[in-house]
Amino acid sequence: MFTKKRLTTSLVGLAAMFSVSANANSIEDFFELSAYAQYLELKEMEKHEILELKSDIQLAVAEGLDPLIAEPNMLSIITFEKEDLRNGYWNEFIPHEDLLFFARNELFDLDFASIYDLENKNSYINRHAMQEGIAPSGVDGKQVGLCRLFKSSGSSYFEVAGSDIEHFIKLSGSKMTKDEACLNEHLSKTYWQQRYDKLSK
Repeated sequence: MFTKKRLTTSLVGLAAMFSVSANANSIEDFFELSAYAQYLELKEMEKHEILELKSDIQLAVAEGLDPLIAEPNMLSIITFEKEDLRNGYWNEFIPHEDLLFFARNELFDLDFASIYDLENKNSYINRHAMQEGIAPSGVDGKQVGLCRLFKSSGSSYFEVAGSDIEHFIKLSGSKMTKDEACLNEHLSKTYWQQRYDKLSK
């Protein structure tokens, strides 16, 4: 079983690899190092052991472990449990206001229109919405969320399809509510504006 001692060793080891891949701005390197780092071991574990492991990681972060160290391990687990989160799910690292954001370009199309402005009775094209700091609508027709794996203030945020948000939070084992795990519209405004500026270049 993946003991707490082995967990700590793995977290520290992956932290160094994560730092290298983050500096290289390569999500492919990140997943190669993290999502498969524990794959064979996870494959041999019982479901209850995996749940215990997630609980141990959440506890370690709550007790002061840097979330950037823990995130590769938690992503290894949730991408093991949810296959379609694995290869290339997040395409890019985006530093923003002292936080790290994980972006996924396939979640939305800049020219897709579905956000409805009730006050002015208009629909938004995603590119126009993002220019105003409004989250784009994804291919599922729901607004993309920015959600984290840990309650710690230093946690990274991940672009998540609106229809996957609850599942993403549940898989993390954080027991956070949606309001706790995801940035609200006011706090995410400057991120989406920066995201649009980068995509439109």
